Amino acid sequence: MPDDLPAADMFDALIDALAAAPCGSRELDIRVDYGLGVMLSGRADLASTMIREGISWQTVSNVLDSRVPAYTTSLDAAIDGENIAFTIRSERRGKWGAMHRAQCGKEVLVWAATEALARRLAALEGRRADAVHERALAEAGIAAPPSPTRDSGHEPMARYAGAGQGDWKILF
Repeated sequence: MPDDLPAADMFDALIDALAAAPCGSRELDIRVDYGLGVMLSGRADLASTMIREGISWQTVSNVLDSRVPAYTTSLDAAIDGENIAFTIRSERRGKWGAMHRAQCGKEVLVWAATEALARRLAALEGRRADAVHERALAEAGIAAPPSPTRDSGHEPMARYAGAGQGDWKILF
């Protein structure tokens, strides 16, 4: 990962890398973690500090290896705000599809080599859609509504259960 790219370009490069990856890897997991932590939130962390000090991405990756969830190889390593409505395997495409419903209401469908890659890619594309939507609202002088995932990390499960009305929405 080039250390001198602007954050938006690094995020685009991360999305491109996930879309093109033949399988998940620790390198991709670290890039996802870095992308979520620094490029999107702007928070300073160990990785950004090391990169600012001129330490190579390879060394940063080696240091962070044991500290990062298996985003690209585990279905359980969801990122904050991940809202996958469904996944599907296409034999014709030879890929997995995942559909993420962004906070702005946009449905993002992506295809990747594995289910874990598709889920993370869809969630990151959803984050990009939300950022574009929030930027458009800000330019129009409209305040963005509060977001359950942005504020707490996860939406309450009661939303999906129809609040006990027998009106279930199944996510898988």
